[in-house]
Amino acid sequence: KATITANTQKELRKLARQRQETFNLNGQTVHKIIKADTFKELSALWFDTYKPTVKPQTYKATSSLFNKHIIPHLGAIKISKISTPLCQDFVNRAATSGYQEYKNIIALVRRVLQYAVSLQLLPFNPMLNTIVPKVRRDTHAQQKTKYLTQEEVRQFLDYLDNLPSTYVNQYDTILYKLLLTTGL
Repeated sequence: KATITANTQKELRKLARQRQETFNLNGQTVHKIIKADTFKELSALWFDTYKPTVKPQTYKATSSLFNKHIIPHLGAIKISKISTPLCQDFVNRAATSGYQEYKNIIALVRRVLQYAVSLQLLPFNPMLNTIVPKVRRDTHAQQKTKYLTQEEVRQFLDYLDNLPSTYVNQYDTILYKLLLTTGL
């Protein structure tokens, strides 16, 4: 006995026919039950399907990323306990962790949870409802442009003029004067 729900009678009849055909073709409607209780077990199952689709180096890098950034935080959590607030907390921690490629971590977790949905271990992917924060890098503090004052420029030009007259010194003097005048 199976239950089928649909929005209209027409859809209900169509779904019922599809289920009966599936049952007649396969001899059963129940699929093989996948056993995965924790996120770590689920990610191991996902890695089995992921490995043949990528090159060995990509697989190794992804595995390393998982073991370093994802499994320590989500590995022991039961799949049934994974919720949108838990995922949002993980996304926020990943964004503020200082790891520059935090969006890759979030994308991998999203893919693993989507795999859980396809295995019918989760009713929906909780990562789809999360908001990925945009981490602003303080570019002003990191790359503050240094300018020379008029006095420093004068001192530098005096130094260049007092160098011995060799080919290398003349070449350097011309180069530095060009850079100073053009603002490069």
